[in-house]
Amino acid sequence: KSGLLMNCDSLHSIDSWGQLKPNSEIGIRINPAIGICRTNNEKLQYCGENITKFGVYREQFEQALQIAKKHGLKITRLHFHTGCGYLDAELEQLSNVLKASHWFIEQLPDLEMINIGGGLGVPHTETEKSLDLNKWAATIYKNLGQFDITLAVEPGEYIAKDAGLLLLETTYLEYKKDKLFLGVNAGFNLAPEPAYYDMPFLPVPLNSKGTVQKLSVAGNINEALDVWYENLEFTVSDDMTHIAIINAGAYSSSMSSNHCMRGKFSEYLLF
Repeated sequence: KSGLLMNCDSLHSIDSWGQLKPNSEIGIRINPAIGICRTNNEKLQYCGENITKFGVYREQFEQALQIAKKHGLKITRLHFHTGCGYLDAELEQLSNVLKASHWFIEQLPDLEMINIGGGLGVPHTETEKSLDLNKWAATIYKNLGQFDITLAVEPGEYIAKDAGLLLLETTYLEYKKDKLFLGVNAGFNLAPEPAYYDMPFLPVPLNSKGTVQKLSVAGNINEALDVWYENLEFTVSDDMTHIAIINAGAYSSSMSSNHCMRGKFSEYLLF
């Protein structure tokens, strides 16, 4: 009645849902054992060579079907999410993931929808280019176009990531031996992705006039990993009081913490 669709990602959850709501419709989250992510970063892969906690593997899928049958569950959806941040260079790997889903699709005569998850990336460095959505769509159509089912996708991060930025006060510009550091009054606790996932967030100057210097932007947390960006060609001006860090619109606020009691920040929505 609520219109909510339930996807189960383990044998246990299929059995639990079957006991709670027998003779209902469900989806199954699968694990195609192929990962896709930006620059093959294992920290961003949900599937792949390493065995992960996500989804039902092919080797256990028949068991999943038997559990569903025991409870009279009708499987009308497949779902998978194999990684984050992929760009054009990873579209061939996306094709491999979609091909791997064919076997699962063929096991489900009542299938109505396949949800291919998210993972669409945005550029995180100056040399990266935006994901070509036409090539992305063509890759999906080439591999799934023959099936008469509804396609679902989760582009949340792709939409939100570049919709937000961090505006940070600069605190110092100083050499440590022969390495130049630009300090800012915010650390990885306000945007953990660079520290947790090696996902660079690009600092940009607010003033285009100045001297270009190679520097590293460091945060204010007492952790060695609290460095926003290493060895960046950055425009330094005499009146530089603030810089911006882009790519911060998706998980920064939601993953923030009060680590080292430096978690206070203001959040503004512009529309």
